[in-house]
Amino acid sequence: GVKRIVAAGADPASPEAQALAADALRLIHEFTLGDAEVEGALQAWHESYAALPEERKPFPSPLAADESAFLDDTKAIYRARSGASSSA
Repeated sequence: GVKRIVAAGADPASPEAQALAADALRLIHEFTLGDAEVEGALQAWHESYAALPEERKPFPSPLAADESAFLDDTKAIYRARSGASSSA
């Protein structure tokens, strides 16, 4: 869904983008079980992976940089609107 709505030029605050943010945050919560330490470790891993040069990454990211940034923006908007504090 992220690839499609980014290609369509959607607004990160749009209802469709916010539904994607809710889904992404729900999946993160299911993976981490809401444990702040696990969420922090997941965020640290993601940041470390993103900082690697492309030739050193063991697998390609499923999202392009602009798509990843868009998803980050949608999650930030969702958290601000809902008061959620998940870091991942």
